[in-house]
Amino acid sequence: MRFLVSLSIAVLAFPACKCEQSGARLYELAQEADAPGSRARAFELYLGACDKGVAEACNDASVMLSQGEEMSVDEPRALDLLERACRGGDFLSCANLAGKHHAANDAEKAARAAERACEGNAGRGCTLLAMLASDGAAGLSMERELPLLEKAVALGEPLAKTLLATNLIKAGKDLSRADTLLSQSCEEVAMGCVLLGHLHDGVDARLPKDAARARAAYEKACATEVFECNELANFLGPKEQARARELYSRACDAGNGTACLNLGSRFEKGEGVERNLTHARDLYRRACDTDEPEGCVALESLSHSQP
Repeated sequence: MRFLVSLSIAVLAFPACKCEQSGARLYELAQEADAPGSRARAFELYLGACDKGVAEACNDASVMLSQGEEMSVDEPRALDLLERACRGGDFLSCANLAGKHHAANDAEKAARAAERACEGNAGRGCTLLAMLASDGAAGLSMERELPLLEKAVALGEPLAKTLLATNLIKAGKDLSRADTLLSQSCEEVAMGCVLLGHLHDGVDARLPKDAARARAAYEKACATEVFECNELANFLGPKEQARARELYSRACDAGNGTACLNLGSRFEKGEGVERNLTHARDLYRRACDTDEPEGCVALESLSHSQP
């Protein structure tokens, strides 16, 4: 009995603990909750972790606000959270922040964020900084482009491999390395596959034509990103024109104005399809609407010849 009394006094002397979860623990809980049906709960947990100094949580909360899944899109707040994440030392967030500023045509802010990202070895930041340098934007020296791309490549950034390979091809230097870089970037970036196809489809006389490699590259580009199916359609021979039409149509529907133009030309000339000037006109108009200048020219020409 004396023990029970003593225990009761002890309990009264030490009230229930109101311990708060650590930022790291809140971040773990947020990741566990980050699933369909509980995004709002995950968001609140990410915010809690962000407020406790977990920079990655600020980034994840920002992504949720930008995507607007199970919540309202709030880009100004998303940008603020990205800035907090970047200041907190999450360098991937700095790269994401640079991308947002670049999309908003604010080269100065994009360069500052990309510089910080690159200093923290975020390859995406180095890549964007190289892109800005190539245009001489934000006062960046154009001479920085290649060293920045080399750093991004060393960090494994696939887009940097594509851009560096493009520079090598234009300069006519080390086409073997360009081939290797494009083969690597093609695993993740559709444009890498497109350029790899160009390198081997006989367009560049400095390399022997390799139709099998070119086709494989174009097939992968199309499978990775429907927009790029235009390249595969261009490559296909006379016996595969039905598939070419289908690929042009898919790429056109994805917003590729050149594909709309190519398919419109088929209908105007009756190449592989029954001639249909109404279809041709509609396709040229779609091409023109995507700022494909040749689409506008073709539309005007057809309108004059067939009012």
